[in-house]
Amino acid sequence: MVDKDLQNVSKLKVNLPTHGVSQKPLDDIHQFIGKIKKIHLLLTQNTYIKDTAKALGYIIDDAVQNPTVLFVGMRGTGKTTLLNTLLKRPILSHLKEAHLAVSSIFRYAEKEEVRAHFYDGQVASFGIEHVGLFTSIDTSGANILREGLDFIEIFIQNPLLKTVTIMDATLVQFKGNRTAYIKESFLQRAEDIFWIVNANREIQKVELNLMKKSSIHIKPLFISNFMSSTGSVLEDQQIEHYIRKRVSVSALQANQALAHNDKEQWQQSNIDMIYKEIEQSASDRSKRIPFIIQRLAHWVKRFRAELEIIEEREPYNSSLKTLTSFIEEFDELKDTQYEENQFVAEMISEYEKLSCLFKEIHTLYQLVQALTQQDLFKEDSIFGKFKELAEHYLEEVRDYRKMRYQYTVQFDMLDQKYKRINGRSILSFLFGKREEDLYFINQAKELNETQQLLEQKYKSVLRQEELLIELVPEILIQLNQTVRNKLEEILKSISAVEYERLAAHTKIQQAIKKLSTFDDIVEAKQWVIMLAKEELLNNSIWLTIEERDRVVEDIKAIESVRLDYSIFIQEYENLKLKEPSQVQSLVVVKNPYYALTLKDGDIRMPLEPPPPFLELNTD
Repeated sequence: MVDKDLQNVSKLKVNLPTHGVSQKPLDDIHQFIGKIKKIHLLLTQNTYIKDTAKALGYIIDDAVQNPTVLFVGMRGTGKTTLLNTLLKRPILSHLKEAHLAVSSIFRYAEKEEVRAHFYDGQVASFGIEHVGLFTSIDTSGANILREGLDFIEIFIQNPLLKTVTIMDATLVQFKGNRTAYIKESFLQRAEDIFWIVNANREIQKVELNLMKKSSIHIKPLFISNFMSSTGSVLEDQQIEHYIRKRVSVSALQANQALAHNDKEQWQQSNIDMIYKEIEQSASDRSKRIPFIIQRLAHWVKRFRAELEIIEEREPYNSSLKTLTSFIEEFDELKDTQYEENQFVAEMISEYEKLSCLFKEIHTLYQLVQALTQQDLFKEDSIFGKFKELAEHYLEEVRDYRKMRYQYTVQFDMLDQKYKRINGRSILSFLFGKREEDLYFINQAKELNETQQLLEQKYKSVLRQEELLIELVPEILIQLNQTVRNKLEEILKSISAVEYERLAAHTKIQQAIKKLSTFDDIVEAKQWVIMLAKEELLNNSIWLTIEERDRVVEDIKAIESVRLDYSIFIQEYENLKLKEPSQVQSLVVVKNPYYALTLKDGDIRMPLEPPPPFLELNTD
């Protein structure tokens, strides 16, 4: 029965006041909203002013959605009962704890759900059965979910919400404070306000102060809600200046009427007056354009405030300083880069030489020469000792070869002389039975003395040779490691230069990237200026003189914000700097390391064995 009454109420038509001004054509409204959407799209590309972008998004949503009616009331005024009664379902719970209170928006939808909007911009959807998580359940899990919560949207199938959006704002009052607060974002979005008070008690001073403050823009409908069957409406002449109309209802009685389907009790509750006021507020489209214009004017001021501090805050400030400092110090950086190039060239040259140092070393002698010529090996005493042993070995080899050669020459000369006298080789005599003159015998004895020395020298050389061969494997490992370490050190030196250059280049590129994110804000700035001039000032009939003057001042201030970072970016691009190249990897590829590999045969020096001892027969 009550549902039928609600349907009858929803069909009421109200003659709308014109307020003495012509209404803006619908096509122009769509064009107007389209311009705002363009600005909003640009601003949402930059997270720096996401709250300002979100505020503009609310203006767009409210402009295209149903009119909004804000229900306001202190705790204990029966606001929850009244809203549940109007919606004809216990969607909200009666709260005993103030910290469970959450601001809500009720919208119509075929699919019933709850959307939780958090301060960081995140939105989470839940089934309608979970509405208690945000409105009544006091558990650790629910409290965690409510952390950072801005407000919730409740979407339900209710005919009342087809023409109006209901906002439920919880008044916040801190202990020991005589001031109450309404969520500012809700207050700005309200096209009408329904103020609920407890008819069975006097109006609190905090209520009166808040009503006085909010009535500057919207004078609310004053709803005296009887909280009991006894009592009378408490008259307060102070509020008459701050309200547009007074209505007395009993949400409790209406709720009981719903429970018992009692039409008479429903009529006695006078709740139908609230439906009529809602219908009238939803139908009064004459307020829509002035409402949007005024909200946009306030938003322009907010955008101006954001814009004016961009240059002083991060990341704009440090990014611009990074870019301008680079440009100012460019000549000095070029000199530094030239010195670095010289250093890198020297390092590359040294790397090239060291990488192929052992490429042509195939003998012990060549290794000794390398140990002698390279300062790199002079720092290690192990290499010094090995070099001394190798040099002594080579010297001994040279001495042996020299002595062996001298023996051969002396023997050949004696042999030739003996042939001239006797017509045959001296060996025939030495191993024969004939006696010969004393000269040849003495010469043969001298040769044998030399042969004995050669035997001793030969054995000494072989001992040194074996010692070297035993030491060589470990020496080769250490030599290769020493060269590799030096090559790695050179690469690190090159890499350090590359890293500094890359770090400087990356820092500049990151600064440019961060500055470029403000391109959308710069473009949005021009759109805001155009929108403010074309729409706000041209439609200033809906603004007070103070508001219009403030818009003019805001436009001038917005125009004065330069954000000329693009000039410096272009100047940087004109310098045509080369990007850092990966020199280190190229050096390694072009100059492979040739390891030192010597075998025993490379260490052993070719030696002719000592000649045989000459057996003399002097009998």
